Amino acid sequence: MLVAVGMLLPLGCTFNRTVVNADFKNLDPSFIRVGKTTAYDVLDRLGPPAPVFDYSENFRLISDTHLRYVCYESRDTGLGLGFILILPFFWSDGQVVDELLIEFDRTTGVVSSVSRTQRHTLRPPLEGESARVPTQFDDLTPRLTR
Repeated sequence: MLVAVGMLLPLGCTFNRTVVNADFKNLDPSFIRVGKTTAYDVLDRLGPPAPVFDYSENFRLISDTHLRYVCYESRDTGLGLGFILILPFFWSDGQVVDELLIEFDRTTGVVSSVSRTQRHTLRPPLEGESARVPTQFDDLTPRLTR
């Protein structure tokens, strides 16, 4: 009896936070001048966008009309009870926390618009989608036009 109780007592918790493309979080696009800066200037200054999960998604990050710089964050929490009797609880949430989208005129190759979407927190454990903080969309084009 004591052995059975002893196997149920130990608890194990795991916490994991992963940030993909952390260098792309809070990129400074202030050097960009809408209507003047070219795609080559942006690539020279910021480098090419990197995929979040695998290289098959590159088509969504770079094209002749846009560059998308994406920073993705995920958090995982797990709870296991006992050595033999394992009752796992696992929570995971992930989302794009910062995205800079730079669009280009297809014929001239110069920047036509710049926007940023940010979300500052992930959804708390055991709460639904309604607990998410709204995303903040910011059209940077007017500030970068001179």
